[in-house]
Amino acid sequence: MGQQMAAGHGARAGVVVSPRERMTILPQTLATLFATIPADVPVSVVTGDLPPGITAALRQLLAARPFRLMACAGLILPNAARNLAAAGMETDFILFLDDDVALSPGALEALAGALETTGADAAAPLCLLGPKSPPVIHHAGGSLGLVPQAGGGAPAIHEVHHLMNAPLSQEADRMAAAGVQPNEVCEFHCMLMRKALWDRMGGFDERLVTREHVDLALRMACLDARAVFVPQAVVTYLALEPLLSGDLDYFLFRWSDRFVAASMDAIEDTWGLPADRAAVHDGFIRGHRARAIATALPALRRGVDEATFRSRIVPAVEADHARRTQALADALPRPLVPPRPDRDRAAAVLAALAARSGPAAAEPTHV
Repeated sequence: MGQQMAAGHGARAGVVVSPRERMTILPQTLATLFATIPADVPVSVVTGDLPPGITAALRQLLAARPFRLMACAGLILPNAARNLAAAGMETDFILFLDDDVALSPGALEALAGALETTGADAAAPLCLLGPKSPPVIHHAGGSLGLVPQAGGGAPAIHEVHHLMNAPLSQEADRMAAAGVQPNEVCEFHCMLMRKALWDRMGGFDERLVTREHVDLALRMACLDARAVFVPQAVVTYLALEPLLSGDLDYFLFRWSDRFVAASMDAIEDTWGLPADRAAVHDGFIRGHRARAIATALPALRRGVDEATFRSRIVPAVEADHARRTQALADALPRPLVPPRPDRDRAAAVLAALAARSGPAAAEPTHV
């Protein structure tokens, strides 16, 4: 079990674990979490319907280390899960953790210490992509910008993951020397946030299944809230763990065209700028779903060329899934939509981004 946190931190921080795109990995993630954080840190875990065997594994973990298991009927989208658990948290800080992210020892302490010493409102850890050897960086803080659209018109909101795909060995010494740094973007893979900021925002926008970190960054800017990047806090996003067949239903539910389109609509509704739909849907979502289907259902990929798999098999699997889960999607509660940011303040934030946009657009990005 994790050691007692430095004075005051254990009582001040709580953890919310929510689904990202799979659920079979949840027991593994929780076991790592409980071995890494102090026993007095409250933990709330939100799930929807779980694959066979996962509920029993969670009960075993619950018997060994108390936590709050919030099991929802049907399926629940990530921001709705975060809001549900955060509403019941009484700690000063909340660690929002996706269920496919592993904390390293000392990560929570480093993030909490950074909030206390800097007075910042949110903190992002150094997020590695794994399991992979040698380690590779996924996110080391981020920045926002606006990029021109082909054919003119309003620019689209753009976000950059700093040092994405860089070998850790090339950057570790520099990051250690720099220490805690200012940051514009906290990823929902893992972040520590003051509960007071979540309250001020009115929660997270539940219409979003993608670009939610961009929406959060803009809302924070409108509230003059500050974020930092804490390289001493290390977590690993377990994206390279094979997706299992039991994960595919939730994966395709979360990343469905229905919810991705709703996310784009929500970004445009809130911020009055294009959401760069082509880059999000065609540049990431379609390929992400195709790779998941190939991994979870390898028999469908075997002996089929890539073009045929992408053009015929993937759409058929997606269409079948959409038919089977339409009732679940229709039954979701009306999404919580936080208050719209002050119009003048939002205009000022976007104008400031427009004034400095340009070079960052050439860096690797992620949605």
